[in-house]
Amino acid sequence: MALLQSVGLEDPDSRLVAREYSFWEKRSDTYAPATSTHILNLLPMMYLQSLANVADDNHHANEPLCLGTLDVKDAFLMVDQPSPMLVTLLEQTFTVRKNLPGQRLGARSWYWYLRDFLSTEMNFKWCSEHFAWRAMRIAALWFTVHVDDILFCGNRDYWMNTFLVKFAAKFKISHSELAGMDSEISFLKRRIKRVQTGLALLPGTSAEKVIKLFEDHFGKVRNQSIPCDGGIHTEDLSAELSCDQAFAFRSVVGTCLYLAGDRPDLLFTVKELSGSMSKPTLTALQRLRKLVGYLKTTPESRVLCSFGCTYWWTGTMEVFRQTLDP
Repeated sequence: MALLQSVGLEDPDSRLVAREYSFWEKRSDTYAPATSTHILNLLPMMYLQSLANVADDNHHANEPLCLGTLDVKDAFLMVDQPSPMLVTLLEQTFTVRKNLPGQRLGARSWYWYLRDFLSTEMNFKWCSEHFAWRAMRIAALWFTVHVDDILFCGNRDYWMNTFLVKFAAKFKISHSELAGMDSEISFLKRRIKRVQTGLALLPGTSAEKVIKLFEDHFGKVRNQSIPCDGGIHTEDLSAELSCDQAFAFRSVVGTCLYLAGDRPDLLFTVKELSGSMSKPTLTALQRLRKLVGYLKTTPESRVLCSFGCTYWWTGTMEVFRQTLDP
């Protein structure tokens, strides 16, 4: 029996976000492993530790390590449909033989397709505690996968002559590698920059962008010394925002999520504000205004992974260097 189905029902991360379509088709097989904020910090730290080992142990000198990213283009389109599907579009019927971006089953199917490819072609084993984490059986190689984005840490020769070569033969890819001082790569909109004292982990967006987005919709904001106060715990009984204001509220809070992963001072407030995204209210808007005012006073906060230590600080790189210097 032909299945008539529209496309565009789901976010590429494979989460069940299209709840309004739940009446249409009941499924329990659409989950695919993904990364988390804490997992994303592991490989940069392992890379940094490897650099320290190279400095202390000469037998690593001939096996330089690298930290690189790889993106598979049109990943879902590489995977066959479990069974051919008919789609009606503009009064025409098409036979779909490959998974479509946004298809509810797409992320899970892609995960297993990629996993089988890596097991067969490169003999990788799988972390039973976190299925987005991979390791090489015979060498010190690790990488993590978030849908079609890969962060790799391991031997540079293997990266260049095996990993990239086999992926390029099978898929259309783009890639980058952390090179010398001041070079940087981007993974999931987060920048990893090589600096003299280690690695700087930079948020995928800037505080200035959040401030501008808020003030364009809700007017100027005064500076604040703290991101929230005790009132954020009180029950919110205020009126809901208009449709336009609610859309702007969600946009600002959504942008804040990219900052909060590397900003411990923002995590709690952004978490609380995220709980208001379904029905933003006047009180939630005032709490968001306070957070944006705090961002005005702390626009440049970042995480630095140094040899043996991890720092979080507010200010420019020059301010940080002056703080470290005796």
